[in-house]
Amino acid sequence: MCAALENALDNLVTIDLNDEAVLGACVEVQQFSRQVSGGSRELNANDASIVACAKAVDSTLLTTDRDLTHLKAPQWPVQFF
Repeated sequence: MCAALENALDNLVTIDLNDEAVLGACVEVQQFSRQVSGGSRELNANDASIVACAKAVDSTLLTTDRDLTHLKAPQWPVQFF
């Protein structure tokens, strides 16, 4: 395997989707999305999981996904570019 690829794979952060913190954050983001002022939103499972992973590991999610615009800091770790 190429040394650069091997190094990149060795430095990846992995997150267990079955971790209690991730599952709890997934429920939390879906509940929040359904209660947002201006109209309820239903996030698809992939978007909810991605946001939940970022929240569970206290990281910022960098995204261009406009389905997440209702998620604002500091409660939600989402930054748009």
